[in-house]
Amino acid sequence: MDSISLNLFKESLRDWVEKITHQHRPIKVTDHQGQDFVVVSAEDWEREQETLYILQNQDLMQQISRSMAFKDPNEGNQQGKRNKASVDDGCREWYSEGRGALLSFSEELAAG
Repeated sequence: MDSISLNLFKESLRDWVEKITHQHRPIKVTDHQGQDFVVVSAEDWEREQETLYILQNQDLMQQISRSMAFKDPNEGNQQGKRNKASVDDGCREWYSEGRGALLSFSEELAAG
């Protein structure tokens, strides 16, 4: 994550907005008193909140774990491709990008 001063952030705000929103690069900004804050795009924030919700929901994690046990081992998991995971009778879709921790955790649960 890039880290810059508040003054530099303000001077090049347009450039940082491009990086944050289009390149999905969060930035840590430090003010003159040494206090930090992080700027992320709304899309990235919502994605992180969804991931945290899923990781904290034990029932959903168990359902994902069970569905991972039935996943076709020949089906690739390429970054940027859309993946589908069956959650009991329903189907929940998500993008593999940013989901590595969730998928790894699910695989660990499935392995026992």
